[in-house]
Amino acid sequence: MIDVDTGRVIPLPQLHVPGQPNLGPYLSLTPFRGGALAVVNHQACEHCTLTEDDFMVSASGATTLLATRRFPGFLGTIERTAIPGSTAEWVLRWPHRGPCTLRLVPTMRPAVTVPCGNLGGMYENDIVLGTRNGLATLIDPRTGAVRGHLDPTQNSQPIGSGLAIDGPTVGAGNLSLVNLTTGTRHNLGWPSKLQFAYQLFPDPAGPYVAIEFGDPAYPGYSSTPSTSPETIGQAADLWLLDTRTAALTHVPGFPILESLKQSGVAWTADGQLVVVARGGSFSQSTKRTVIGVWHPGQRTVPVATLPHLDGYTQIVPLANRN
Repeated sequence: MIDVDTGRVIPLPQLHVPGQPNLGPYLSLTPFRGGALAVVNHQACEHCTLTEDDFMVSASGATTLLATRRFPGFLGTIERTAIPGSTAEWVLRWPHRGPCTLRLVPTMRPAVTVPCGNLGGMYENDIVLGTRNGLATLIDPRTGAVRGHLDPTQNSQPIGSGLAIDGPTVGAGNLSLVNLTTGTRHNLGWPSKLQFAYQLFPDPAGPYVAIEFGDPAYPGYSSTPSTSPETIGQAADLWLLDTRTAALTHVPGFPILESLKQSGVAWTADGQLVVVARGGSFSQSTKRTVIGVWHPGQRTVPVATLPHLDGYTQIVPLANRN
């Protein structure tokens, strides 16, 4: 845990997050009851028992073990997706042999058998799976039954409150805000000059959605360090969508250079946008990590430097901006 105001780092060794040679991902974090639900995976090899430990981490740093699950000889992958506006998440298990299953955690509801695929998010009371045949399949999470298929040419991402963002599956193109109940559609265009891809970060407690546009080759890319300005690395751009009006606002100070896989965006419970960014150029002197905490409407994003770590791949804001 990091205190944003003081820079103090609070280690959490109680989580027992494994290192190599365990298989990843090792840790997932989800906001939960004013703190964070930390799920730690231990699996030393593909044929070894998979163990999942659920911990509750409070805003003070206190850590409590909630549950432990073991899956002997588990072979496969696990995916998770949070429910917009909720502290729960869906867990999809895709074994190398046997059926795929879907389960809501934390809950006592049993897992259901579903078609194998990749989690795509929530449509009201439905789950979206990207299946092997390339179709986006709509699943009833209570029974696992297939409700139907979505247009494979559209990349629909639910954002809560019966709304979704439609956009291109690859590259730049028009984004649309869609009301899933009425079918009403608002064209958002493509506001960023970065043309590679985008991610959505809905505010669970409010009407806003942060849209992060990323480019791993800005303005040019090389796999090896170079002094040429044409190989300075990766960049991100951040826009704010007001779902009530479909208006877009450019977050001050963006676009920025950052290492895309070692940076992140999240919302606090009181509606502040948190951005953690690690320098995106090849120069090691610019590899510092900074944090910005911004409230919609502010003209600038206050920025502070964080302690050096090798990337912040997950962010869960706790109480008092920790």
